Amino acid sequence: MIANRTETCAGSGAVPRTDGHNSRSACTMPAISRRNCVRDEHEAAVYPRNTASILAAPELPARASMNTTRNADPAERNALLKLCYRDWRPTRLGRNVNRIQGWWAAAGLPPSFVVLLETRGRTSGRRRTNPVVIATVANTRYLVSMLGPDSDWVKNVEAAHGLAFLRHGLRRRVQLVAVPPEERAPILREYVRIAPSGRQHFPLPVGAPLADFAAIAHDYPVYRIDPAR
Repeated sequence: MIANRTETCAGSGAVPRTDGHNSRSACTMPAISRRNCVRDEHEAAVYPRNTASILAAPELPARASMNTTRNADPAERNALLKLCYRDWRPTRLGRNVNRIQGWWAAAGLPPSFVVLLETRGRTSGRRRTNPVVIATVANTRYLVSMLGPDSDWVKNVEAAHGLAFLRHGLRRRVQLVAVPPEERAPILREYVRIAPSGRQHFPLPVGAPLADFAAIAHDYPVYRIDPAR
């Protein structure tokens, strides 16, 4: 015969069990757990299961992702230039070709509008060089980044607040001043006219309307060449 077992929960006011069964009573649960059970039972009575989807927070529409990726470099349509440029950056072969062109321009050899640009590396602090083409519009000289705003020399110029050197035989210190996009169209058109290799990175042909160049002006930084301050 199993003796009657009294199970008591401190502070609960529960009625002792005297049914003779040696099983755990629900009143042996901690007071906090019992309160949770009572609350859950109350909520289940007030909010039936089939209303869960109604009470759930409304799902917000997915935000359209912004496509900030540039179009492919038009120069890659040329099999030879594709060996020199990938994703708007020069390959190892392209860098070697640029070194040769830079040496040619620095020596003062023709054409006179191709010069060597010298900047200071924004992280390394070392001297960096790039052959560039000078476009002249209304007796003012400009540099154009054919590889766009992610070109290393553009970032170096910005980090140096426009201070740079141009070399074509003689080495001259200059101040490069950024030209706003709304003023770039005639400069870009002139650049495409005189730069046989550089124009390959543009989606427009020689002599295209100014409106077409204005539409792409934001993608090609332009700097006015001023005397050093």
